[in-house]
Amino acid sequence: MLRLLIIALLLCAGPLTAATITVTDLNDDTLANLAGDSQISLREAIEAANTDTSIDGSTAGSGADVIVFATGVNGTLTTDVEDLVKSFGPTAFVIDSDITIDAAVNGNTVELQIAGTVVRLRHFGVMPSATLTLRGLTLSGGISRGGNGGNTTLGSPG
Repeated sequence: MLRLLIIALLLCAGPLTAATITVTDLNDDTLANLAGDSQISLREAIEAANTDTSIDGSTAGSGADVIVFATGVNGTLTTDVEDLVKSFGPTAFVIDSDITIDAAVNGNTVELQIAGTVVRLRHFGVMPSATLTLRGLTLSGGISRGGNGGNTTLGSPG
């Protein structure tokens, strides 16, 4: 009987719908240092999308998510923070779910810049089970080597 109830609940549950997570601040730091300021950074928005949870008051991710920048959030987001948790190599932001980052949706102009003091750091590392779509986001600094540049085999020489 319990099995039938579980099956019925699973069949009635709808598919996950994408959440829209809004970045309200261009500052960047580790998640621990960003926590509690009630501002949503790109790092926190990506974490919310990756984990399907609310981070620092953000909208919780849900399936394939869209990250946008609040109206008036324009300028350069400069980072030198490496995502050490996911061990992707020298990478600022690791993506392990389906995410679209749309920086232009509210008419914003946003640049993601790797700080000049960092010798080698990728902007994004995308795990094999994930996808990343960028719209209206300018990338500068950093490196674009490592892996097979779009190949789904993580860690292959490139």
